[in-house]
Amino acid sequence: MTRIRFAPSPTGNLHLGTLRTALFSWLYAKATDGQFILRIEDTDQKRSEAQYEKSILEGLDWMGITLDESPSNNGVFGPYRQSERMEQGVYQKVAQQLLDAEKAYYCFDTPAELDAERQAAIDSKKPYVYSRKALKLTKEEINTKLAANVPYTIRFKMPDTGTLTYTDLIRGDVSFDLSLMGDFVIMKSDQSPSYNFAVVVDDIGMAISHVVRGEDHISNMPRQLCLCDALGQSWPQYAHMPMILGPDKSKLSKRHGATNVIDYREQGYLSEALFNYLSLLGW
Repeated sequence: MTRIRFAPSPTGNLHLGTLRTALFSWLYAKATDGQFILRIEDTDQKRSEAQYEKSILEGLDWMGITLDESPSNNGVFGPYRQSERMEQGVYQKVAQQLLDAEKAYYCFDTPAELDAERQAAIDSKKPYVYSRKALKLTKEEINTKLAANVPYTIRFKMPDTGTLTYTDLIRGDVSFDLSLMGDFVIMKSDQSPSYNFAVVVDDIGMAISHVVRGEDHISNMPRQLCLCDALGQSWPQYAHMPMILGPDKSKLSKRHGATNVIDYREQGYLSEALFNYLSLLGW
């Protein structure tokens, strides 16, 4: 069965770009007799607000986009808020699984040390790739630092050679040079999951089969696909849509040129008209 998720972050009101992603996801789910799942990605506790989650739900409801599973319509794969999943230790458990398999490792480097590495890469005009110096620590050194409560992150060990290729449902084959990726943080120093880690853990845990999202997420693909491989899971099918741009040709976003979808209702627009407009915008 098709299981397609719409996973906004409640850090701003629902705008046209996000709504179009929801619309195409919902239409595909309905066309394939599948399930449309709403997941609230609220791990950014500083910027996430209940009013924005309300805006998302209100906008979807006005547009007639029905939810098969959501925070208010819990299915067997809940909870559907990442903050609640974090409270249950979902991400910590998977991070420990990767640590035990030596596919991830503790990193005690300070921000100043990492900034120095990045600056050295800039000075030498090379792409920055983490040096992996944390991998040189012995188990005794790691245990000593952990016992002393030295701040740390957890990094995923990426393949450092070869090419990764996936087939995008819109763009066809897309390839990445893995030597340019570098090991990335999956658990931050405050023990919250990074975006690339949380989204993969949740897509696996919720049995997501298809993901529709903006083309700005293409750069995340090698990290997310390598995580799927490391966890022994097959890849969802991905479709990356062109972005909606503002009048100045820059990306439409919550903080730039975006109008709250509900504002269109207040201005007298019909939801059917907006539905038709967004359907044709990227046909």
